[in-house]
Amino acid sequence: MALVRDGITAFLEAAGIAAVLWVVSDWVLRPVNRHRLSVWVPLTGDAAGLEALLRRLEGLDVVLLDEGLSAAGRRRAEKAALERPHITLKKRGETHGGTQHN
Repeated sequence: MALVRDGITAFLEAAGIAAVLWVVSDWVLRPVNRHRLSVWVPLTGDAAGLEALLRRLEGLDVVLLDEGLSAAGRRRAEKAALERPHITLKKRGETHGGTQHN
């Protein structure tokens, strides 16, 4: 009986070690930015709350879409795009698909 129990224990330990090695090798060998996530954010009016939203989206590529920004909102969005390299501002007519810009 002890032989069976020791065999099962050895098998489970080997399976656990193999699983850990699999996860670690996947983590080490995986390209850092294999799937980069982009978030498209339509903006209107004065873009109130833009800074708070951008703080929550930190680490993601953000595309700000001008859907009728006021002058103050446009300045706010341009400032955010200039200060952070992962933020892009698209004006009307610069995007294709999704929201139609005319």
